[in-house]
Amino acid sequence: AGENISVHGILGSGTTGGAMEGAFAGLKAYAISYAIPYAKANEYILKSWKEREIMKKIIYRIIEKTIAYFEPYEFLNINLPYPLTSENVNIEITKAIPKFYLASFEKRIDPSGRPYYWYIAKKAKGKSDEDAYVLFEKHNISITPVCLVSMEDEKRYKRWKNTIMGKVLSGP
Repeated sequence: AGENISVHGILGSGTTGGAMEGAFAGLKAYAISYAIPYAKANEYILKSWKEREIMKKIIYRIIEKTIAYFEPYEFLNINLPYPLTSENVNIEITKAIPKFYLASFEKRIDPSGRPYYWYIAKKAKGKSDEDAYVLFEKHNISITPVCLVSMEDEKRYKRWKNTIMGKVLSGP
């Protein structure tokens, strides 16, 4: 139960962790999540298999259409919207929103006058091409391609090489 969206969510999820390990091992890997609200998880487990059959058809279709196109160290992070009532749900390729939960602390005062801090997390909507927006605002399937190796990105490599060699290691 629950989605795996945002850069933070993808890097911290056990579901996507399994897909990462598969990608590192050279497998064609998928992380698949159903965005069921946590409060409904137990209820969902007891539901009929109708939604699961819909999910299976959607996932099999996605795998069939994508499995031949993987590059090394890639996996697809797939999030299905809740509820699924039909297999005719739009699919969108998305970017990961940087942070889905925007966290902050609010200073409060307890009855005896002592301060304490309350953790507050608000959900971000994201941009129209990001996983959170597509999943929760449009209620479409979000597929976020994830690549685990950035060393092949020449621009990023040169930027860090110049930064580290030019600034960090050149001094005393």
